[in-house]
Amino acid sequence: MVLNGLRSTQWYWSGITLPLLEEVRLRLRDLLKFLDKGEAVIVYTDFEDAIGEHSEIYVPGYASAEEMRQYRLKVERFIRDHSDHITINKLRMNRQITRQDLEELERLLFASEEVGGRERFEKVFGHQQSLGTFIRSLVGLDREAASEAFGEFLHDTAYSATQIRFIDQIISYLTQNGTMEPGLLYEPPFTDLHDEGLDGVFGDDGATKVILLLEEINLKAAA
Repeated sequence: MVLNGLRSTQWYWSGITLPLLEEVRLRLRDLLKFLDKGEAVIVYTDFEDAIGEHSEIYVPGYASAEEMRQYRLKVERFIRDHSDHITINKLRMNRQITRQDLEELERLLFASEEVGGRERFEKVFGHQQSLGTFIRSLVGLDREAASEAFGEFLHDTAYSATQIRFIDQIISYLTQNGTMEPGLLYEPPFTDLHDEGLDGVFGDDGATKVILLLEEINLKAAA
């Protein structure tokens, strides 16, 4: 119906909404490949564009990019400022959180003036299937706690300098990002140490142990 409307002389652009414009864009995108790739006809116009005074347009339900950026920074700062909260501290120190811990975290977060409630939070950050994982991604994992998670693994065997460096890179990533998907171990900078990434450095058995450790670390952020 949208495409038929575009062909009609009754189609008016003056009252178009952002959602409808986005739908038109998506519908036309897949049709562009069918355009005739022959010589295009050049159309010349003799009118001049007039640039009026700049003004900001408010669209209900939409926030400007700057507003969203400022809100993100405010929420992230609020979370870091409350790093001593029992649940946030558990997340940083790689301790398992409970459902009760998560409820306490939700109360802290969504009752605060800075966050402005769950609805506003989800408009900017989206629905977080695991709020604990999201918070951990902001505050990161304590380096000592991350090192401790791999302590037993490293003491089981005498590893090479490359293998130790590989684990150190994992620890650095966890310190910055809080959790880690195992698939990243087969991408740079890990493939800079070996073309096959994790498997190439540790072999099948060692790779399995590392992945299990990462899964355990990730799960501790989820209630």
